Amino acid sequence: MKSTYTRGSLIHRCMEHIDRQPRSPDALRNMMVNISIARFNEYVTEPLIADGFAKHEEGVLYLTLLGREKYAELGMVKSKLPASHRADMMGTTYDGAELRLSAVRLGADDHMKFPSRNGNELRYRNGQVEELA
Repeated sequence: MKSTYTRGSLIHRCMEHIDRQPRSPDALRNMMVNISIARFNEYVTEPLIADGFAKHEEGVLYLTLLGREKYAELGMVKSKLPASHRADMMGTTYDGAELRLSAVRLGADDHMKFPSRNGNELRYRNGQVEELA
């Protein structure tokens, strides 16, 4: 039986791990996916052996020369980024305050040159205080 091998599939990821280091089907299943060993053998081990891409000797799966060629044809598996690799890497949220524009309307900031009145005192923005008589 010839199985279909697609990039990023379970069988492709298993081929990559077997190519790096031959492993037993149990160890490979524990690394890859949380399914029963019977189902893992049905989906991965048996198709690889039936298609001549792997051999099972002394409880360990090895890729054959044909299996290495097939893996090279499929290419490396594109791995997902870990959950820790997110936009909030600095631990704070970005508010974009430096991108906000100040008021650009003519005369919008004229109020800044006038003092505030506090009782009989006029207080300017530069710290100057005038007493009113």
